[in-house]
Amino acid sequence: MPVAKSYQNMKILCEPYKKSGRNYVQIEGKNGPREVRWYTDYEYQKMYPGEKIDHSSDPFYKSQRDLLGFKNGYIWIFTGDTYAWKDWFKEHGCRYTRWWGWGWSSEQPEPTDLPEGIEMKKLPWEVVGADHEKLLPDDQLAAALETVLYDPGTSEYVGEIGDKIEVELTVTKNITLDGYYGLSHMHIMEDDCGNVYVWTTQAKDWEEGSVHKIAAGVKDHRTYKNVKQTILTRCKEK
Repeated sequence: MPVAKSYQNMKILCEPYKKSGRNYVQIEGKNGPREVRWYTDYEYQKMYPGEKIDHSSDPFYKSQRDLLGFKNGYIWIFTGDTYAWKDWFKEHGCRYTRWWGWGWSSEQPEPTDLPEGIEMKKLPWEVVGADHEKLLPDDQLAAALETVLYDPGTSEYVGEIGDKIEVELTVTKNITLDGYYGLSHMHIMEDDCGNVYVWTTQAKDWEEGSVHKIAAGVKDHRTYKNVKQTILTRCKEK
């Protein structure tokens, strides 16, 4: 959180403190200590729109990178039933975030007594960082995390978005979804090359293991748990 531009070359004498609901700090003025506003990044950007905030003279500033434990360039994250072991993570000083769950700072010695069924994955800042200080946007971050949490699948995208394709598929999973308009079925399917397709519909409820020759449109290409999926629409059996 910076001070106004006119004070940024002056020595800061104390940590920020609150006064009447606002942040202040003491600086070394020409005639002795002086109290000035200590702005949040949001307040500063409103005062100086479009200007990049320079935190180099701020002795109290910590980037998102440092706050999340990436001071040495990485953290450890965990896979498995982490909810069942949340007390263990708390006791060992782990930090929970909405992005990857529990994280273990690279400044801490690596744990030697992991709970049963829990595995560690090394998460480098270069994978999830937009720059030296902050994370990628949420959608890009989610995709980047999948490359760390899951081994890459062998599935490839089929066709281009908007194409019409004909293919024979085996239903590997049928997930029932209860939505606003009633029940629908998400069919996870594979072709004989191991490519994965997804079709969600209220019109059909195909059994797992059943085989269908279909004509369909390619609606989208997505990844889920680092597996490429071809999303289908308007499927018709041939």
